Amino acid sequence: MLVKVGNNLVDAVVIMNDSGIVNGGSGNGHTNTITRPSNTTAYTVGDVIGDTNGSAIFEITNVGVAGTVVRLLTANLILAVASLPAGMTTLQMWLFNASPTAHADNDALALAAGDTTKYIDDFTLATPVDKGPFLASINRGVDIDIQLVSTSLYFMLQTAAGFTPSSAAVKYMYTDFIAL
Repeated sequence: MLVKVGNNLVDAVVIMNDSGIVNGGSGNGHTNTITRPSNTTAYTVGDVIGDTNGSAIFEITNVGVAGTVVRLLTANLILAVASLPAGMTTLQMWLFNASPTAHADNDALALAAGDTTKYIDDFTLATPVDKGPFLASINRGVDIDIQLVSTSLYFMLQTAAGFTPSSAAVKYMYTDFIAL
């Protein structure tokens, strides 16, 4: 649920019963900033999106306490570009409980045998929608329960179609979790 806090809209977890609000839950929001390398090398189907650090693996820190279960509620992607790149559609978000085998920007996603024990789940992010000065892929109701093996989770973003990205474009991945 979007709630206005000051001049900002934020995702909030509200737990309800038949008589109204019980509590605000124990929501835990995170932001990962992804800055594309300074090039316009086209992505093909199945490539991963990386950043200027050379990695396509991103860490979400302080998700919860190791050994506990959390639920991923939302995964919203904001792209700081003015228009949708021609050919861009959905992205696949891959979740891991430990860092998978290294991948760089524009690599084809190919999981190693050792990644099978790290893999949690993957799901499709909505095609980004033009919001004027930025694009937004809003994904509420993801609802994936995750047994934490550490305080961090890892993710990769995979292309579903080929497209030519903007050089040095910035993306923000906002994820919200709740402890179960």
